[in-house]
Amino acid sequence: MLRGSPETLFKNFLRMSFPFLREEDVDQILSYCTFCEFNKKEVFLPLGQVAQFYYFLIEGTVRAYSVDDAGNDSTIMIHSENALFGSLESLYRSSPTKRGLQAAEASKLMKIRQEDFQQLAFSNVRIAKMYMTGSTLAMLKYLDHIELLSTKIPEERYLETLKNNPEVFQKVRHKDIATLLGITPNSLSRIIKRQNTTSGRVENSNDPPQ
Repeated sequence: MLRGSPETLFKNFLRMSFPFLREEDVDQILSYCTFCEFNKKEVFLPLGQVAQFYYFLIEGTVRAYSVDDAGNDSTIMIHSENALFGSLESLYRSSPTKRGLQAAEASKLMKIRQEDFQQLAFSNVRIAKMYMTGSTLAMLKYLDHIELLSTKIPEERYLETLKNNPEVFQKVRHKDIATLLGITPNSLSRIIKRQNTTSGRVENSNDPPQ
């Protein structure tokens, strides 16, 4: 259930995340945005398609994924509510994306076309600062995840994800979380069971409802 209209939630996000924006800047950005909804498991940026939009996630959960030559699907990033994201490499290079976007659950988003966002940034220094800040934060999120995979053992990856984003374990299939953490679903199940035993909890480690 939305805690207000999509437009109001998006404007509140802009005000809080980018306090240097003026009210007229927020209204100008919103005038170029479109509200969209996607069903659970719906792919809204298929692999091989050239990305055209940045997205703001109002409600729901979205996963970025890739598929290797053998057809194995891997989750490479999970976006939760209030995330601002897009397929950056495709947007910057105008090339077919190697990272698709799929709603992990029913999701509501605002989207803005890349060329419109850029034009706003060219004409308004505060929106340009927002554009650069948002892009930088998105890149840092990917770098943080790469660091997690390269410097932490599987159990540490699980614990850090559980600490920073606990709701993801209720919203995303465990097999997708496993590939996000660079481990197999069986390994993730063993880690969850071991952690629950250690902490004295009894929890269901099955996937969320399909």
